Formats: sequence, structure tokens, C-alpha cells
Amino acid sequence: MQASSGHFLLASANLLDSYFQKSVILMCEHNDEGSFGLIINRQLDVYLNEFWKNEINIEIPLYCGGPVQENTIHILHCLDTKSYGGKKIVTGVNWGGHIEKIINALDEGQVSVNDCRFFVGYSGWGEKQLANELKLDSWYIKKASKKEIFEYKDDHWKSIIQSMGTKYKLLSTFPNDPKLN
Repeated sequence: MQASSGHFLLASANLLDSYFQKSVILMCEHNDEGSFGLIINRQLDVYLNEFWKNEINIEIPLYCGGPVQENTIHILHCLDTKSYGGKKIVTGVNWGGHIEKIINALDEGQVSVNDCRFFVGYSGWGEKQLANELKLDSWYIKKASKKEIFEYKDDHWKSIIQSMGTKYKLLSTFPNDPKLN
């Protein structure tokens, strides 16, 4: 399977970069020029209301999308694209759109927080960079689903890895640092 939009990159045991350890990244864009994704399993201890330029009356959790441009906000949502914009990533899940309009709809109770995920920064790869990491077995690839994208668990990486079959179940028990075993 090849990495493409609508697929997860799941950090493998070979990936020793502590930033991406046990991360689940939803690929939003992948082409010859590079790749763009969002880490979906790293909720932060801060809320969008703490950073947004206008006052927001509800708490909207933020997720760490990745280490690139950490001063940017990105969104995944399962709202109507005609009303709220965005690019379809998987059935029922869109990336981007009219963020201010979505935030206003959230604040006014027209949209549920469960239908949106906001991210600070993103994960990016330059031309052929991801292909090289895949050759080094740094990532596992799995087709993403709406449920897996919006269902947050502390052990989300483990849960998705185990869903990939018997071969991967053992890998899900791998320690963070095998040298300490």
C-alpha cells in the first residue's frame, strides 16, 4: 500500500524520533512535491479559545498537528462542504474550509465540537522524503475511516495497529525504547 490522501501513517517501532513516536498521522495531501498530514492522536492541554482572535464561549480542544508552522491552525470536519468548505479526505471527513464560519457555528451551537478537530501546526515532508522514510520501514500505512479519525483514545495508535491484523498485534506491545527492555 502506498501513502496517499485519506491514509494513516502509523509510526513503526523503527521510528525512534521521539516527536513522532506512536503517532497516527492522517495524510491530507501527497504528491510529487511533498506530503502534508496531521497527527490525530496528540491532544494538547490547551483550547482554541486561548488563541483565537475573537472571544469563544465554548472550549474547543486543540491537537498537535505536527512540528511544521506551529503558528497555523488546521481543521478536519464532517460538515457540509457547500456551507463550510473543505477538501474531502475520506468519506464524511474534510480538511480545511471556512474556519471562522465553523468556529462561529460552534460558538452558536449550530455545529457540534464532535464534528470538528482543530490542529496547531502540521507534519510535512519534502519531495521524496516520505518515500525514503517508507523504504526504511519508519511508517505503517492503513486506509483511514471517519470513525478512526474522530474517535480519540489515549491508546489510539495501539488500537489502530491492532486492527490491522495478527502480524501487527505483537508490534502494538513494543516498548517506546526497546533498548531499555
